[in-house]
Formats: sequence, C-alpha cells, structure tokens
Amino acid sequence: GSAFGGSNPSLATNPHFFRWGFSAQIKKEHQGVTVSFPRVDGLRTVEFGNPGESRDKILDFLFNGNKRATAGLVEYDYVAENEPFEHVGEELVVVGNNGEDLGRIRVTGVEVVRFDQVPDEFALAEAEGDLSGDDFRKSHGEFWSSCGYDVKPESEVVLVYFDLVSKK
Repeated sequence: GSAFGGSNPSLATNPHFFRWGFSAQIKKEHQGVTVSFPRVDGLRTVEFGNPGESRDKILDFLFNGNKRATAGLVEYDYVAENEPFEHVGEELVVVGNNGEDLGRIRVTGVEVVRFDQVPDEFALAEAEGDLSGDDFRKSHGEFWSSCGYDVKPESEVVLVYFDLVSKK
C-alpha cells in the first residue's frame, strides 16, 4: 500500500526518498497543498507530545538531556495533516505549550519503518526513557492509542533524528 494513496510505492521501501530528501513524485504531489503546521521565520514548527505536562517533560529531555530523535505516524501526523516528511538538513522551530518559539533543531536523518520494527537504537536516541524497541512500542502504542490513533504492527512510523541547534 501507499502512504499517500494513489499509485505510489510504499515510502518505506524507497531508500532514495530518505537518503536524498523528497522524491520528485512526492514533491509533485505536495505542490499547491496547504500544510497545516504553522511557520515561524519561514520554518516549519515541531510540537513534542501533547500540550501540558507531556510536552513540558519532553522539552526538558530535549533542552536539558540527550533527546535527539522523535517519531510520528505516517497516517496521522503526515497524511492527515497534509504535511511532508522532514528532510536531512531541515531546520525546525521547537514550540512550547502556547506556540512560543523555544529553539531550533536540525534534522540529521529520516527513516520510515513499520511500528513493529522500530530499532533499539532509535528508542535510545529518542531519550524518553525507552531502552529498547519493545519499550518504545509499549509506551508509544499506549500514547498514540490514548490519542485515538489505531496503531498496528504494520503501521508506518517516521523516525526523525536531529541535533539541537539553539535554545532561547
């Protein structure tokens, strides 16, 4: 199946998409599409977790810890939001609970994997307390389910690796 519908092959099986940024096919499909994520200084924003305690905790991991990765569901965080995947080199604005600009991150890697294949290395880079892919699946499966998302073993997950560039 296709992550974006139509006749696209699954993005998870196209290694060039992730190594070199968006394929021409995906760029073409997103031309003229209004994206729903707000912009700050012309850059896309990234919101970690849900507003409130969840976001505060994750922002603490980012700014005061070693959080250097995050994950999103292809179906709910990208397709439903008309939002293209992040790409290597992209700078994103980290926003707080009220949409305030808190800092910048720069994407260093993007990979799409099945939910049941999230690797241990990613769980450690995400630095939210999960020590393995199994821990990630348990905690994130529970979180995403609590948001009303139907997550299955074959659900596609975007793994985004990044460096912290600045903190305001």
